[in-house]
Amino acid sequence: MRFDISKMSLLLLLFSLPMNIVLIRGIGNVYLSTILIFVQFALMTILSNAKILKGRMTLVAIELLIITSLTTLVNILLNGELIHMQITKTVIYTQNILTIILMSYFMKTIALDYFFKCFVIVILISIIRVYIQEPDHFFRLSVLWEERIESEFVAGVNTFAMLVGLAFIISFFYFKQKFTRFALCAVFLIMIVLTMSRGALLAAIITLFATTFYDTDKKTFELLVKYSFIGFLSIIFFLVFSGKMDSVLELINERFFSFFNEEKTANAFFAGRGDLVGYVFEQFLESNIFQFLFGHGNGSMSFVIPETGQKFETSHFVILDILYRNGVILTVLYLLLLIWIFLRFLKNRSRGKVILFGLFLFLQLELLVNPMIFSAQAGWVYSLFIILFIKQDSLTININEKI
Repeated sequence: MRFDISKMSLLLLLFSLPMNIVLIRGIGNVYLSTILIFVQFALMTILSNAKILKGRMTLVAIELLIITSLTTLVNILLNGELIHMQITKTVIYTQNILTIILMSYFMKTIALDYFFKCFVIVILISIIRVYIQEPDHFFRLSVLWEERIESEFVAGVNTFAMLVGLAFIISFFYFKQKFTRFALCAVFLIMIVLTMSRGALLAAIITLFATTFYDTDKKTFELLVKYSFIGFLSIIFFLVFSGKMDSVLELINERFFSFFNEEKTANAFFAGRGDLVGYVFEQFLESNIFQFLFGHGNGSMSFVIPETGQKFETSHFVILDILYRNGVILTVLYLLLLIWIFLRFLKNRSRGKVILFGLFLFLQLELLVNPMIFSAQAGWVYSLFIILFIKQDSLTININEKI
């Protein structure tokens, strides 16, 4: 059997996710995944005879890192109060950039099917870790933070729900064997519900229906309706015989429908994120011309809202975070990239792209409320998928494979 260094490297990278631990505490926690990314990059550079450093994507990624790092350095010289956070976030930016370079190289030789299978297995192992590590939280349908699943090894419960949601989308659109697909979808959907992550659940539902319309085979929509009906009946059956129907319905109403029946304002429903978005945008408008164009630096977000005393390091809206951290120029380029990717999906529409389109849509919906790309534990996962979206026209997936 021929040893494939790219496959092994990608596998190790993915497995660092459920195995993640804090290796060093100090100026920001240094995680196993961060160390592994830097080590993997060094080893792959040597083993590939520096081929990993060739190509347009690598050049763009390195230029992006240089620009954001220099901007951060300038902001540190102007204001050294956030130097600790600026350095920490620059390390996170660096690991994300290195992952982009690694994934660009991997996808030259590794089949997309291999990545999907490995990712699903990794998320299943992550679920097992959560169960072992947090047995008291696992079956708690609660909106109280002290009772929710913590999942700090992947940057918290909402990021955990996002990763599970990605595995759910892959399972629904990739696996063709009925029992395998139904079993995996059931496991991942139950986990999303147990996390009580509104963003992940709503994004998954919207993605499923939107993607079935993108699919040129209308049988996918029929399959979705059938699975939805079976799932709904299964949940009702479980609730009735568990005796938790009333309490769960009350919780679902509190968590998901309180805005629509006017029991909560939009700001309260979204956990005060409206205040955060408004406050960050007001602060950005007060920027000098340099900061307006190039941002306040990678780790510049550390605020306290005077009226509420609320402390936060993100607006929970990724585009606004990029705008504040990295300025108008980089934000516009990022938006143009997303628009270009979306237009490529529409222009070259095919059954083989259905799963990629679903993953793209799910991630963009989730990133409206989840700033996971700035986390040391799991931000690099976004880099893996963004390469798939960029290279969509050169990737193939065996959609007829019976697994």
